[in-house]
Amino acid sequence: MRALLRNDVATVRRILTRPDMDFMAMCDLLEKSRLAGYLFTLITDSEWVALFPPWALDRLAAGYQRQVGKNTANLALLQQLVILFREVPIPFVTLKGLYLAQHFFGDIRRRFMSDVDILVHGDDLEAALA
Repeated sequence: MRALLRNDVATVRRILTRPDMDFMAMCDLLEKSRLAGYLFTLITDSEWVALFPPWALDRLAAGYQRQVGKNTANLALLQQLVILFREVPIPFVTLKGLYLAQHFFGDIRRRFMSDVDILVHGDDLEAALA
């Protein structure tokens, strides 16, 4: 992943074209670490996509689709929280996931998020939980 992020095409090519490259193990690891979708977004519009066997691309694409579905649901949840908390009113700040995905990954679809993290003032905690 570091080589991909640095655009080190030569290193990526050496790794992915080795005759003993274990794409199955790589896909397993990427899925376990929830990075399959992220890698898919990195390679889709690059020359690296040609280095992957079609079945491996399918697995990465499936990880991306899972990521998109979860992130879309999280965004909908955050939109509901904005509406509900505005009515009360309870100020809050979004932490981690959605914020980082948008501001540092460029799109919420590029980072896996399993939940929505928000921060409320301690005095508002009971009202926020209700």
